[in-house]
Amino acid sequence: MEFYLVTRIDACDYNEYDSAVVIAESKDDAINQIIETGNPWGNHKYDNLHAEKIELSRGIVLESFNAG
Repeated sequence: MEFYLVTRIDACDYNEYDSAVVIAESKDDAINQIIETGNPWGNHKYDNLHAEKIELSRGIVLESFNAG
């Protein structure tokens, strides 16, 4: 299993996801997992999603900043 960053390549509206990190066997598997979850990914199609394998190394995996 590998880590994949799946991103939308179409327009993203309010209250919709634009990306996710997915553990999958392949790029196709990563995209299909997103499609299987349905909304709030919007009206997504296979052609509107892109998956890129994440090469693991030392570093920060996730940061979350709350402005205000």
